Amino acid sequence: MDRRGLWGDPRRVVSALAMAGYVGIAFAVHNLYPFSVFDMYSRAQTSASRVVVRDGAGQMAEVERYDRWRCDGAIDLSPARCGVPGSFSYTPYIDASRIGYIAAHETGDAAGQPVDVVRRIWWLDAPGAPRTTDCVLQRCTAVRR
Repeated sequence: MDRRGLWGDPRRVVSALAMAGYVGIAFAVHNLYPFSVFDMYSRAQTSASRVVVRDGAGQMAEVERYDRWRCDGAIDLSPARCGVPGSFSYTPYIDASRIGYIAAHETGDAAGQPVDVVRRIWWLDAPGAPRTTDCVLQRCTAVRR
């Protein structure tokens, strides 16, 4: 082992100072790009959710697995549709990208199978396997790839 120790190597010193500087600035500005204290990992989540597709057999799939969408109306992503706002976790920009995909692949024709666009919520509040809840956001038709 090198007798100079941890601080004998200039590369290690520069790396340690850079890391300390990043942490110090991140705590000073909290979450101002490109600095972050990563506080999303500091609190335990009791739920998670994702917008997915459920076919007639009850099988779940990603929205991108389907094309030629036709829905009877707009898909409402508001959390109040699926329970008390704030009772489950969701990521708005990911949900919006799913709905954007559906809109970009909408054809208006009736070809396809009936599917439900659902918000699947995993409840992580008890030991063991999480329980799930499916909240139907819209009924549509689509063609599986």
